Amino acid sequence: MKSHGGFDSLVGIYDWMVGLVFGSAIRRAQIALIEQVSDNKEWLIIGGGTGWILEEIFKVHQNASITYVEASQKMIDRAKKRDIRGKVNYILGSIDQFPEQAQYDVVLTAFFWDMFQTSQALRMKSLINQKVKKDAIWLLADFKNTDIWWQKILMKAMYGFFRTICRIEASELPDFSQIFNKDEHTIDFQDTFYHGMIESTVYNYKK
Repeated sequence: MKSHGGFDSLVGIYDWMVGLVFGSAIRRAQIALIEQVSDNKEWLIIGGGTGWILEEIFKVHQNASITYVEASQKMIDRAKKRDIRGKVNYILGSIDQFPEQAQYDVVLTAFFWDMFQTSQALRMKSLINQKVKKDAIWLLADFKNTDIWWQKILMKAMYGFFRTICRIEASELPDFSQIFNKDEHTIDFQDTFYHGMIESTVYNYKK
């Protein structure tokens, strides 16, 4: 969970906190997605957080062009320190502030949708759809509901924490089957991490 102005207070400890709870699973889930993308692409990253993902993308895709949308100024400041190439276009705010003519090959949303209710997510998804090319791919890493008792407790605790500290509105995961519905997308790649609680998926738009 990230990409919200309320996350300013966590910027110094966010990555440490995530690692403490999930080990390397959060990072591995996103790196697995990066490896599915060919080079020379226009990337749109929404809710990139502290920016560690930029280092990993440039390791694999040296010529990537990236637009980085983040609602927390402090998160952007941290990301800029990791942007050794200085070629990332940073946008502070929300998805309705994209460059009007921009069109992207790759969209990456990692642990972003979990902050929103399904109705909010559907509205945002519709806006983002207008900014992607016909053959674009969508990289999604996020949490997944399971029947494992301790994961249910952990999920409830996470929402309680982030609702209190970061003022997110959601209290449960959105319905991903509506956001990435079968009429609009096909699945090209999928993997799970952290005993099935984290899922990485590569979606293609149907032509």
